[in-house]
Amino acid sequence: MNPGRTKLSPAPQPAYDKSYKPVLQLMQARLAHQAGDFEQARSLYKKVLKKAPNHAQALHFLGLAEYQSGNYEAAVRHIKRSLLVEPDQRQAHLDLGCSYLALGQTEAALKHFDRAIELDPTCCIAYSNRGTVMFSLGRFEDALAAHDKAIEINPSSAQYWNNRGNTLHKLGRYSEAIDCYTKAVELDPVYEDAFLNIGATYSTLRQLQPALEWYTRALSLGGDKAVDAGIPVVTFDSDAPKSKRFAYYGTANAPSGRLMGETLVQKMGTKGKVAILMGTHGAPNLEERKEGILEVLAKYPD
Repeated sequence: MNPGRTKLSPAPQPAYDKSYKPVLQLMQARLAHQAGDFEQARSLYKKVLKKAPNHAQALHFLGLAEYQSGNYEAAVRHIKRSLLVEPDQRQAHLDLGCSYLALGQTEAALKHFDRAIELDPTCCIAYSNRGTVMFSLGRFEDALAAHDKAIEINPSSAQYWNNRGNTLHKLGRYSEAIDCYTKAVELDPVYEDAFLNIGATYSTLRQLQPALEWYTRALSLGGDKAVDAGIPVVTFDSDAPKSKRFAYYGTANAPSGRLMGETLVQKMGTKGKVAILMGTHGAPNLEERKEGILEVLAKYPD
């Protein structure tokens, strides 16, 4: 032994454990996923799975990213593997059900939505999805029961009320359907589908004026969404003045109506009977022309 040599202490270990690397990669993958970068998220999930092939979360989230990218068969494959590792994941059953539903495999979808409900009886999304499956199968009473349960758990969801309205419409319960759509609009004043559905229901009832009013409101919403997305909107022939459109291109309807009235008086004189024939009753452009005609004819009461 050489007394002149000092024995070195073991090199200090790093403050982190290398086994944490898959966890860090999973966190990075989740951040990319939440930012909508599905390609980057998939790549990172796969890196996690190279080191931990049975990582249930990575398998589930990879399947979810595939679903959101439209790769439904890959989504089913990965989420099924996740459930083999951890069978009682409520959210994984929900996402697997949605993947099967996107593939048109309704019975398989229903199985997993029902399993999600077994795992969590307060899961309103599972009940809503169950209602969607029943609706697609034409089992409208069962669909209504599922939507009722979803609303019982979460009565503040405009989508759930809209779905209930769709089911009632199919059952011919139109007044109740309108009530549901109206509730959806109260909860979400820019829920375009609900506006359209109210219009469609009034149209089914042949109540054309309220139908047109709701369709017009839906059109304004759609135009506003386009404007908010940076798309310039111009209306043609029939205007939506309360929307965010930047211009209207079309007829000046009231002056046109006055011109028609004046021409009519020139041709037939100041006495006689006049009938005004219109297309869709309540259409704003036609109503403005009618008002223009009546403004002139009011000068000649005979």
